[in-house]
Amino acid sequence: MKAINIALDGPAAAGKSTIAKRVASELSMIYVDTGAMYRALTYKYLKLNKTEDFAKLVDQTTLDLTYKADKGQCVILDNEDVTDFLRNNDVTQHVSYVASKEPVRSFAVKNKKS
Repeated sequence: MKAINIALDGPAAAGKSTIAKRVASELSMIYVDTGAMYRALTYKYLKLNKTEDFAKLVDQTTLDLTYKADKGQCVILDNEDVTDFLRNNDVTQHVSYVASKEPVRSFAVKNKKS
């Protein structure tokens, strides 16, 4: 069977995840929220008191997207499940800024491919 990928673009908090989950369910596909990678890196950025050394931030980061039947996608940041923290207001307000930084984008692209 040929692989099908569907991508949704738009600003933070626009409802992309809600739509993607619904589409995946209707098409019996697996939903992978790659935007959660940017949110996880933003969460770490905030925990590090808004460090501007983004190269160091990503160099010292391990990030995995896993799937659990009872919970769905989980985001493991530096060996900690941070899934429940990624939709808070602070993360939402800063994710576009963090995602615009080249080291963050490179890190996320590399992780999407693995």
